[in-house]
Amino acid sequence: KHLDFFCQSLNGLAHGRRVLSDKLKTVVEDGQRALITTVEGMIETCGESTFNDALCHVPHLSKDHIHACIDEMKILATTADAMAESEIEALSVVWDALNFIE
Repeated sequence: KHLDFFCQSLNGLAHGRRVLSDKLKTVVEDGQRALITTVEGMIETCGESTFNDALCHVPHLSKDHIHACIDEMKILATTADAMAESEIEALSVVWDALNFIE
């Protein structure tokens, strides 16, 4: 009975981590696709000869946009840290309870 609860807790935590990981992966992949599409467009329209040349001519992001992205990443990192801490605390409580019962 106790092991079932422990297993369900671990599965729930693992699922949450998978969802967060998948979302972060999607954000990174979408960003990469957008950058590559933009650079490829620069190569075609501006006559740049190489990927690196085109990449150097991609317009800069605004300062506000950069700060907003950094703030979002900080929030995600803080959330992931909090999830990891609560996961460890939850497992410790369950483990202590199982040891107490024995």
